Amino acid sequence: MSDRKRVIDGQGGDGPTDVRPYSQQPYHHPAAGWGAAVSVGQVLVRSGEPLRGVHAMLKMNHENGGFDCPGCAWPDATDGLKLDLCENGVKHVTWEMTGFRIKQPARELAFVTPSGRAEFSPAPLPDVIPHDADVLVLQTMRSHDQWNTTIYSDDDRYRGVKNLRTLLFMHPDDMAARGFTQGQLVDIEATSRDGSVRRAEGFRVLAYALSRGSAAGYMPELNVLIGLADYSTQSDQPLMKNVKVRVTASRTG
Repeated sequence: MSDRKRVIDGQGGDGPTDVRPYSQQPYHHPAAGWGAAVSVGQVLVRSGEPLRGVHAMLKMNHENGGFDCPGCAWPDATDGLKLDLCENGVKHVTWEMTGFRIKQPARELAFVTPSGRAEFSPAPLPDVIPHDADVLVLQTMRSHDQWNTTIYSDDDRYRGVKNLRTLLFMHPDDMAARGFTQGQLVDIEATSRDGSVRRAEGFRVLAYALSRGSAAGYMPELNVLIGLADYSTQSDQPLMKNVKVRVTASRTG
């Protein structure tokens, strides 16, 4: 088989759900509130450093004797606020308390650019609507319990999913047009710019309030669909929000 017609497969399936069944429930609660407080407590317990974790939370984003959140540009509290943080910031800090830390020049305000400053540029919006009705535009994203490729659990509180990551969100009408039922196993296929056909097999399809013609799933599980040639020529970033895919009933059962 020639290099330009090679097929790259990625296996989905149930993954960690072999032991506990997955579920999906509508989520109508605030992003913050008691749900976030409970999640923060669980993260601190799982870190194995609940006391040090609470101490760190009280110092995060404080001007005097504190430190900036390593996960974002949240400003320092100047009005005496005791807790000045977000849920993902807690997860990021407790993760870094394990001693693992990746050097990020921008976090230290060191911009590797000709001007030595942060540089921004506008870009025209492309026409991303596929001309083939059988093709969907896939975006990959993080779950609620995830920081970049660091996965804290298999749950996604924002989208009402428990114990499942190998999934594909689709509009109910797009599912019906393909004869899919809730939770059915499907295969996802994309063709890279380098000509290779790339597949993610055995993912569970779930109905979600997306625009028709679009789909969504988690990274890094769906990274297999994106080839080395699939990147923006302006930013050099992978095209993880604009992947043209076809979805069919799974060959794996």
